[in-house]
Amino acid sequence: MQFFYLFIVDVNVPFFTEQFLNNGAQIIISLLIIAWVFYYFLAALVPIVILFYVLYMICRIGIRDIKRCEYHLIETLLSRE
Repeated sequence: MQFFYLFIVDVNVPFFTEQFLNNGAQIIISLLIIAWVFYYFLAALVPIVILFYVLYMICRIGIRDIKRCEYHLIETLLSRE
């Protein structure tokens, strides 16, 4: 039964990959066109990108710590059986 679910995932991977690439390209092209027409858009976009990157780094560190704590908790609970 497990192999059936793997087959379903493998069949859907090309579709989702194509959809992801098309949407990503559309977003990038839209941002480039907006930046070409409105130069001030770049001045507003730079702080937003910096803020997003800082929040991403903070959240990544926090998520890593939470996973580490969860791993140690599960390890201690399973070792007591």
